[in-house]
Amino acid sequence: MKLFADKVVIITGAGRGIGCQAAINFAQNGANLVLNDIDSSRLKQTVEVISPFDPSFVEAPGNVANSADCNKIINLALEKFNRIDILINNAAIAPLTRPLELIDDAEWNDTICIDLNSVFYCMRAVLPHMKLNKYGKIINVSSSAGRSISTFAGAHYTAAKAGILGLTRHAAFEYAPYNININAIAPGTIDTELLRDSATLEKINMESEKIPMRRLGTTDDIYNLISFLASDQSSYINGATIDINGADLLL
Repeated sequence: MKLFADKVVIITGAGRGIGCQAAINFAQNGANLVLNDIDSSRLKQTVEVISPFDPSFVEAPGNVANSADCNKIINLALEKFNRIDILINNAAIAPLTRPLELIDDAEWNDTICIDLNSVFYCMRAVLPHMKLNKYGKIINVSSSAGRSISTFAGAHYTAAKAGILGLTRHAAFEYAPYNININAIAPGTIDTELLRDSATLEKINMESEKIPMRRLGTTDDIYNLISFLASDQSSYINGATIDINGADLLL
């Protein structure tokens, strides 16, 4: 039997990078998928990639920085599959690093809304249903920036990713009595389109050499951790943040 056979999985930011890889691997493992991205063309590309595995899925395009769109995603999942087992809060942007004094209100608000508020909005929408079913797994994708700082993105990104960690802990404490596991992961430097949009190739290569394992992380590395936290093998892990960074940041 496949690991996630008949489980209903929502993935935000599924159009590329970690979200796309998660969609592929969950599809291979028998999950029913609800796939979100703000870019419908990228979402279509993910659908094409998972189609050989013949999963049951629904596309849920929308902007998770908007609470109404988050509610629509949850409602679409319930209409299609009648329950939600797993939520992967992955959508994010990473504006180029710059001095804090040069970050304007619009860029600050956009980053906080997409990287932090979306996690709150999606959890707020899904938790009543998980609570009713007395089962749920939520994995919030933070960053090693949330543990320390980012040399690729700015203070707004670091603040948002740190906020995810506090939100995860508090929500886990509140909802643990309902058999709901809420955890965060803190990836280090991962080879994704988001990284390549945020830094020059020279900077990426320099960062890779600084990592003790002498390589960037891959989206498969991240999925393997997400898969563990989404499975019942991790049933007593709750409110944790798990670092995955090739020993680049040791806490």
